[in-house]
Amino acid sequence: MSRDLLLRGGRIVDPSQGMDTVGDVLLRDGRVEACGSGIGTPDGADVIDVSGLVVTPGMIDVHIHLREPGREDVETIATGAHSAAAGGFTGVCAMPNTKPVTDNQAVVGFVKRQGEAAGFARVYPYGAISVGQKGETLAEIAEMAGAGAVAFSDDGKPVESAQLMRTALEYARAFNVPIAEHCEDMTLARGGSMNEGIMSAKLGLKGLPAEAEEIYVIRDILLAKRTGGHIHLCHLSTKGSVELVRWGKERGINVTSEVCSHHISLTEDAVEGYNTNAKMNPPLRTAADVDALQQGLADGTIDLLVTDHAPHHYDEKEREFADAPNGIVGLETALGINCTYLLHRGIMTMSQMVDAMSCKPAKVFHLPGGTLARGSLGDVTVFDPNRLWTVNPKAFKSKGRNTPYGGHQLTGQARLTVVGGRSVQLSRIDAAAPTERTVVDALGEHTRELRILLAAAGRRLHARGLLAGAEGNLSCRLPNGDLLITASGVDKGAIDHTHVLRVHADGTPCHEERGDARPGDPPSRDTSRRPSSELGMHLACYAARADVQAIVHAHPPAATGFAAAGIPIPADVLPELPVVVGPIALVPYGRPGTPALADAMRPFLAAHEVFLLANHGVTAVGRSIEDALLRMECVEQSARILAVARLLGGARLLPPSEAAVLASLHPRYEDATQVKMA
Repeated sequence: MSRDLLLRGGRIVDPSQGMDTVGDVLLRDGRVEACGSGIGTPDGADVIDVSGLVVTPGMIDVHIHLREPGREDVETIATGAHSAAAGGFTGVCAMPNTKPVTDNQAVVGFVKRQGEAAGFARVYPYGAISVGQKGETLAEIAEMAGAGAVAFSDDGKPVESAQLMRTALEYARAFNVPIAEHCEDMTLARGGSMNEGIMSAKLGLKGLPAEAEEIYVIRDILLAKRTGGHIHLCHLSTKGSVELVRWGKERGINVTSEVCSHHISLTEDAVEGYNTNAKMNPPLRTAADVDALQQGLADGTIDLLVTDHAPHHYDEKEREFADAPNGIVGLETALGINCTYLLHRGIMTMSQMVDAMSCKPAKVFHLPGGTLARGSLGDVTVFDPNRLWTVNPKAFKSKGRNTPYGGHQLTGQARLTVVGGRSVQLSRIDAAAPTERTVVDALGEHTRELRILLAAAGRRLHARGLLAGAEGNLSCRLPNGDLLITASGVDKGAIDHTHVLRVHADGTPCHEERGDARPGDPPSRDTSRRPSSELGMHLACYAARADVQAIVHAHPPAATGFAAAGIPIPADVLPELPVVVGPIALVPYGRPGTPALADAMRPFLAAHEVFLLANHGVTAVGRSIEDALLRMECVEQSARILAVARLLGGARLLPPSEAAVLASLHPRYEDATQVKMA
């Protein structure tokens, strides 16, 4: 059972209850216990002073692309969920255009489980409308709905068959879930790469006319009228689409719609210079379209604000404009964009903006949350609507860096994201003078946040099969040189921040009471909890690498990876074979947790980012916890990184000089240079 969390003194904005007042929010056992003024401080509660900040029901983005399964090199469910939490979102809906397509209950279940294991924002999966998103055969809507799909879409592609769309609306009606449509007439749009108009003519690019979107908007509204089903129109981009949705709503048709933050803030002018980070589908349109979209939000014609978060690899966006993929990342910029272009320009009130980002998404998609009423989910977003900041794509939690907003100044930023009563993203909160048990001390806050991140990373790796039970450990370096490291013998599937201990740079325990401790946290002097036995190896890495701030040491044995990568190395040779596979050092050593482990690694510390520890696991280093974690996940039990290494130049034996160093550590290493590899 988690401790109570009290958010004190913020401006509470909850349109679901018509609330806009200064007060407190008390969260207990993952749910809202009380909201308003006059709430006392329960014994042992964590208290965060949010004076001067806005406190709202957790924000939900119903339109993002997480790329997993299939394109984990671009984004994973975990990195996307972390990015969402960093942007203030407590829940996201993941589109089904994955590889394989999310068109069956097995993939729906996989997406749900990965989201739960990540431990950041909640992840709700979409199911595909058609099998393989081919637009031919209706997918198993009933089975996917039963497995947890909250809506159905072939997003990325339109459903070209009107009969298939009609059938989908009829089936989905039985399960009270929306059908979300990507509106695009491909006979008009095929081959287009930006809005059709003066700018496309100037740049010599084939354009996508507004009518390509609007034809499908009216078709789907009419089909919803015929079937009584719920049609949700994705990422509207034109003035005509807004007018058509308004027409449908005036006639009582069950139609809802959304608009992306980039479509209410940028025009086609952003494409000038062939900027591929301004290429998306639907494309950026004209100033008149932007005005109509903003007005549609203001008068309620458009229901939701979304991001259409679509990460791509840097190399993919570096192609010729017409060949580059569509899409930009948006989870970490959306709140700032919406505050800057809608709130501060008077287009929407605070209540309207929160409604479109929190309450209405939950209502339209029948999701839990969207309110701070007593007993509701303890999902809360705390943000500063007046905080001025500059967009730095390199700082994103997402793997994607493809944004047209790099270097832009925005006003408004998330400061705290709470999911199920637990803080999953905490930024520096500049509050009044600190009071007892109030999180305002910068170092203490930073240390606690790192503990939370380490614990979440441990749970995440355990869920992916890379941390076996109590084996494996994680650490990070604090600004003062101290080390945070997971405790020895703790089950990583249930680890929390109290299992992360602090030691000095020389390995001695910090006996003083932790500056970031809370009531109920175990003091570091508790001798029943000791750092991981691999502490010496971690310290050796930090001593050798000033650039390294975090280390992940994972399991099971690297031999699994060699077998999966198709490299035939006998198991009896593997533990004693010093070899470099591409950029990866395979470091042999004897028993874990001994000085010999650190000694064996020293020859490789300066040159390598990932170490395959021959008979015990994999170690990754990085400039942050997330960086080290991403390195570890790319290993995927060693196999994937080994396969990539083979493509980059294959495997080779260690140079004689490095092999000699290892030979001096153990006599059996002397014969290692004679081993031949396939």
